[in-house]
Amino acid sequence: MKCIKNNKMLFLTLFILLGFSIAGIYNNIKEFNMRLYAHEYKINECKNNMKNESELFAWCKEYIKWDGPKRSDAFFTFFDIIFDNHFRIIHLLLPILIIMCSINRINNKLKNGYIKNELMRKKYNIYMIQEWFHSISHLLIIPLLFVFIFLVAFILTGNIDYKNSMLNFDPWVNPVFFDNIILSIIIYFINFLLHGVFIINIGYIMTKKGKGYILSVISSFMVYLGLWLFSETIFGYFIMRGIFGKPELHNYFSFTSLWGYPLINNFMIFTLIQFSYALISSVIVYIIYKNKEEVIMANEK
Repeated sequence: MKCIKNNKMLFLTLFILLGFSIAGIYNNIKEFNMRLYAHEYKINECKNNMKNESELFAWCKEYIKWDGPKRSDAFFTFFDIIFDNHFRIIHLLLPILIIMCSINRINNKLKNGYIKNELMRKKYNIYMIQEWFHSISHLLIIPLLFVFIFLVAFILTGNIDYKNSMLNFDPWVNPVFFDNIILSIIIYFINFLLHGVFIINIGYIMTKKGKGYILSVISSFMVYLGLWLFSETIFGYFIMRGIFGKPELHNYFSFTSLWGYPLINNFMIFTLIQFSYALISSVIVYIIYKNKEEVIMANEK
C-alpha cells in the first residue's frame, strides 16, 4: 500500500494507459469480427441468389473462392491498434500523463520544503541529478505500454510475417520502417524516450516557480501544446512551405510524427531532432536549477 501511495500518479497513469489500450484492442477485434460477419453474409447471399440472378453469378463464383478476411502480422496489427480512434486520444494525453507522474515528487519536495531537510545530507547538484533521473525513470511506462500492445497483437495474429503484410495490407507506418525492423524498433523507442525527456524538462522548468502541483502540470501542458502547435503550423506551414518550399520537411520536426513517421524517409534525422529537443531543454533545466539558493527562495511560501 505504501508503494501505491508513494507512486499514486504513476499507477494512475498506468491505469489510464491500460484502459485506452484495452479499448483500442477491443475495437480492433470488433472491426475484424465485423469483416468476418460481412464476408459470411455475402457468401450466404451468393448461395441463395446466384442461381436466380445471372449478373451476380460470375462475381459470386469468384467471391466464394476467397477464404475471407485475414489478419495481418503482429507489427501491422500493432500500428492498427495505436492508430485506432479509441487509442489515438493517448497521442494527446500521453504528454500530460508523463508530466503528472514525473514531476509529482520533485514538486512536493520543493513546495513543502522537504528539499531543505534532504539537502542537509546531500550535495545540491547530486540531489537534483538524482531527482531528475527518478523522473526520467517514469518513461519506462512507454516501452511497457508498447510491449503489452505488441504481445496482444501477436496473440491475435500468431505471426510476425511483416513481409507478407507489406504485400497484402496498407501499413499505418512508412514502409521504410520495415527495411531494418530491429534497428527501426530500437529507434522508435529511443525517439519516444528522447521526446519524453523533452516533456519532463518542460515540467521541471514550469515547476520551479509554479504555484502548486496542479498549476505546474497545467502550465507545463499548455507550454507543450503551444510548442506542438508551433511545430505543426508556424514552423511547418509558414517556414518549411513558405521559405524552403518543402512542406514535407516539417514532418521531421512535428511532434505528431513521433507515432507513425508519416512521410519520413530518414529516421536518423528525426532522431537527431528529438535529441536536440531533449538536449536544449536539459540545458535550460540546468541553467534555471543550478543556483540552490534561488531555487529554494523561489519555492518558499
